[in-house]
Amino acid sequence: SGPGVAGAPPVDVDRGSLKHGTGPKRALGALIALVLVGAVLHPGHGAESVDVRTYVQMISGVARHGLPCWDNGPVERYDELVVPWAVARGGRLWGVYAPLYPYVAAPAFLLGSLRAISGFTFVILAPIALVTSALARRFVEKGWSATLAAVVAVISTPLLAKSVEMSAYPLATLA
Repeated sequence: SGPGVAGAPPVDVDRGSLKHGTGPKRALGALIALVLVGAVLHPGHGAESVDVRTYVQMISGVARHGLPCWDNGPVERYDELVVPWAVARGGRLWGVYAPLYPYVAAPAFLLGSLRAISGFTFVILAPIALVTSALARRFVEKGWSATLAAVVAVISTPLLAKSVEMSAYPLATLA
């Protein structure tokens, strides 16, 4: 029993709930909700760098014909058509990055093009927060410490910065 107002029944305060109770879980839930809202509201970006452009072309290739490659004209006849961020094979250009992100992001591309890919990449922060919190709970006593670890993981640089562009970085962090 704990402190109460004169004449009112005593209030039962479970001090343990401050460490492991619903507070940290609710805070983690609020973080996940913010990430999901952020993903919906995220306006998306164009291909502002060669890396992002390469991923977009690889994702588009996976979405269109199942392979992380694209056509750029007769690349075997004209060396000028071969860009430095791709390898020419079989009349197509193949992106130089690992193909996991293009395969995972291709359904988002089919649902809504670049904006959907941006939102999908941002939403990867949610499972990163959950996994970080679960992992931290194995090492720390207080639930709030695990929740803080999840918050720090989500808002830390470069993870947050990379989640607002079409980049494999958040997915690679999760994997």
